[in-house]
Amino acid sequence: MMAEGILAVGVMTTIIGLGVVFIVLIVLMFCIKAMRAIIEGTSRKKTVAVQAPAPEAALRAAAPAPAVEAGITPEVIAAIAAAISAVTGTAVSGLRFTSIRRMEVGMPTWAASGANEIMSSRQSYSEGGRK
Repeated sequence: MMAEGILAVGVMTTIIGLGVVFIVLIVLMFCIKAMRAIIEGTSRKKTVAVQAPAPEAALRAAAPAPAVEAGITPEVIAAIAAAISAVTGTAVSGLRFTSIRRMEVGMPTWAASGANEIMSSRQSYSEGGRK
């Protein structure tokens, strides 16, 4: 009888422990969902619709012409300027390009990763330090 009593206590302890863990996990899940709803609700209020300027206006606004690789049309330059303006929230007239060139097709993965990291760090500086 003694072994059966010890086994029953062990099983009950295990069941109670698992129940407590799952209840805490469910509570955490609801807390995270509530925080997400609060954060998304406040970010929706702050979101302002930004219209991308027309490509012709973007091309005229970029005063000093950057060094452009052969084969890149003015329309592509205007589209690049409009896209960067839309992402950063800066007016096209506030952007300054020093050069526009195509990336190498056979660029190694580590080099592309480094280029992406540099671009994202520059974007975080343009957004006031937010990353």
